[in-house]
Amino acid sequence: MRKRSAITRFGLGLWLLVWARTAAAQTVPTPASFSWTTLIAYVSLFFALGGALILLYWLRTYQLIKRQEQLERLVAERTSELAQANQKLDAVNRELQALANQDGLTGLANKRFFTAKYHEEFVRARRSQLPISLIMIDVDCFKAYNDTNGHLAGDDCLKQVAESIRRWVGRSTDLAARYGGEEFVIMLPETTGDQAWDLAEKIRRHIAELCIAHENSVAAPHVTASFGVATLTPDGRQLPDALIAQADAALYRAKNAGRNRVEGATGERLSIN
Repeated sequence: MRKRSAITRFGLGLWLLVWARTAAAQTVPTPASFSWTTLIAYVSLFFALGGALILLYWLRTYQLIKRQEQLERLVAERTSELAQANQKLDAVNRELQALANQDGLTGLANKRFFTAKYHEEFVRARRSQLPISLIMIDVDCFKAYNDTNGHLAGDDCLKQVAESIRRWVGRSTDLAARYGGEEFVIMLPETTGDQAWDLAEKIRRHIAELCIAHENSVAAPHVTASFGVATLTPDGRQLPDALIAQADAALYRAKNAGRNRVEGATGERLSIN
């Protein structure tokens, strides 16, 4: 079987060799049979092949260029989508940060955020040697109001008081916050004691004009609030807690003096230096 296969392969190879030599003799012109027709045919074939190669080259180049353009569009689309996603993420983060800094009930700043901003402003006031004022606010007899009307009514009362405070705190540097329970605080950078007192008096009147019925209040037949005002121009010796303590002491005096009133840290409409 192997010997027959070898003979077959040898015969096939011999036949191919004979066929190739015969074909070469028929196609390759000899000098005697060479003519201009043959030359033109070869030149035409050469240019035809060259043109085909050039066409293939340009076709391939065009395909690569289109592919590059597609990739660039795809990258631009993905970049735009990524930028939009980042913008949405930044917006969500800002919203979450704002929610983290807000009191959930009243929408004012919470105590944590107030404390951080207050310390920043206190340092700035010390550096610039400008006054900074605080107003401490406490809703009068609020426990009695809650006990009589229920916690839902109490929450609604605090929302209305907070809205009254927000209405009068308009500067971007000012900050109103819920300090705890029924107590609120307002920070007023670059504000004198008289200016802070006038603002506290406006808020006090506005809260009283809400006419939220409060039959168990010792101050009035409606919801009222007491205010403590303190102002300080830090000179490097005072700590931030000093001004808070002064405003809290003024609030304590307002409550002891009958509530529904504004008191300064010294009992007078004067800045505290």
